Parts: sequence; structure tokens; C-alpha cells
Amino acid sequence: MLSPEIITAITTTVSGVVGSSAMWAYFTRQTNARIRTEDERRREREELGAELRDRLAAAEARVAAAGEENEKLRERLLGLVEKTAALSVEVAYLRRENAELKEQVGDC
Repeated sequence: MLSPEIITAITTTVSGVVGSSAMWAYFTRQTNARIRTEDERRREREELGAELRDRLAAAEARVAAAGEENEKLRERLLGLVEKTAALSVEVAYLRRENAELKEQVGDC
């Protein structure tokens, strides 16, 4: 039969091996979880960066389109200002002519 010291040594060794194995498994799981978390964070940052680049490109396109539209509106406004000025001159001329015609009719 085995002596108590040998049984204690075997029990201690088995406990140490099982404990070490369990600790190794625990630390391995923790490390893998941390690596997955870091990978997920990196992937989220990359996805966010891609989304922000897309948003920026869309915003730049809208700004460019708005600039073109503003330029067209400015040109149209200038054309309307020219027409208004021409019509103002024409109205002034027609009023003078109308006044002259009224004087001629009144003289008759």
C-alpha cells in the first residue's frame, strides 16, 4: 500500500496539473475574447470610417450641385434684372409718349 506522503504528493501533483490546466484554459479564453473584442473594435472603426467617407462624398456632391444651382439662379436673376431695367425704360418712354398724345388730343 502507498504511504500517506506519496498519496499527498500524487494528490498535490494532480491538483496542480488540473489547476494549471484550468488556469491555462481560463487565460486562453480571456485572451481570445480580448483579441475578438479588439478585432471587432477595429472592424467597427473601419466600417465607421467607410461610412464617414461615403457621407463626406455625398455632402461634397450636394455642395457642388448646390453651387451649380446657385450659379444658374444668379445668372437668371441677372437676366431678370436686365429685363426689368429695359422694361422700366420702356414704361418711362411710353408714359412720356402717352402724356404727349394726351396734350395733342387736348389741344384739338
